[in-house]
Amino acid sequence: MIRKKEIKDPLLFLESLLEWMGLVSIAEDRRPWYYVPMVVLQHMAHINGLMATSLYVLGDNPFFSKMESTQYFISLLHMVAKYYNLHYNSAPYRRLIATAKHLWEEAKRRPRMENLLADLSKDADKKMKFFFFIFAMGSPASCLVTLLANMMQEPEDRGKPFVVWDPVPESWYWTSCFIEGCCMMVVLSMLGTTLVACYGNCLQAAIQTRILQEMLEDSSLDLRACVQLHQNILRYIEEINNYFSGQMFLEIVFSSLQTAIRGYVCLKFLNAGNPKVISSFFFLSLCLLGPLIVCLSGHLITDSSENLFRSAYNNAWYSASPRDKSSLVIVLCQASKIKRLNYKNLLDFNMERYSVVVQGTYSYITLLQGADL
Repeated sequence: MIRKKEIKDPLLFLESLLEWMGLVSIAEDRRPWYYVPMVVLQHMAHINGLMATSLYVLGDNPFFSKMESTQYFISLLHMVAKYYNLHYNSAPYRRLIATAKHLWEEAKRRPRMENLLADLSKDADKKMKFFFFIFAMGSPASCLVTLLANMMQEPEDRGKPFVVWDPVPESWYWTSCFIEGCCMMVVLSMLGTTLVACYGNCLQAAIQTRILQEMLEDSSLDLRACVQLHQNILRYIEEINNYFSGQMFLEIVFSSLQTAIRGYVCLKFLNAGNPKVISSFFFLSLCLLGPLIVCLSGHLITDSSENLFRSAYNNAWYSASPRDKSSLVIVLCQASKIKRLNYKNLLDFNMERYSVVVQGTYSYITLLQGADL
């Protein structure tokens, strides 16, 4: 007897993340005990970071430290915008999650799809956890590298990992570093959660499209069910685009600025032999990873839409009944319009867009180097 694989909802991990980060309470009338404290902590971390970095930039500090602080300020503005988009506009996101759950439950009831669903959900769960933990571990990794470098320095020459205000005396160096690291870990974990929230829903849409492909290739299934599923997928993708397109656009714009400044500072640290170059390079990688996740999310939608059109066309339509042929014509007509995530039809989010972002960032870094600031 062949044992059926466990089918796990791929969005369960995302739902727990959203509540632990104080972003969205999935059940509006039943919030977990840790939700409100996390909301307060997020607000305190954002206000702390914005005030500390702005005062540091306006103060009498070294130029390169001001550049690094400016990068933190831009990053925090970017994170605050994402936080408020999810936290204070949570009703549409709850509807989005409800749509995803409905599609998933419908897929579990379809015949001969158990193994496919189990494999796809397991793969989606691994990808979401991978992207989240890269961001969550960014702050501890940076703190560890900075602290190891500072252990070989004199007390008066030691530098702190980040530009964050902490309510302890300057002589309490290690306590100050711990507080700064915790603040940045909370903020970076929240940023990773917002990116996974977008990527996870796009993964869910791609999974549903893959299921539809399998249904089209199975001649024993009713094609009217394929038409209904395709309609639901199109509505779901439209909801994703309406909710996340503005956030994705901000990610592209702010990440380009952050990457340019961070790349320039990283090169300067490297030329000067500053030990902060390691942590700076790590954050440069995070700045590049944000737009990668956004563009990869849009690429998932486009790629699955193109594959669906091929599956519909390769179906044995010529041997189908007249009723099934009419249903297949509807799917073909809609599948021929390749779906893309875009911001107000100004730009599409795909891997081609990511290459443009990287090229533009390289140009900005070259410009800053040429100016020799």
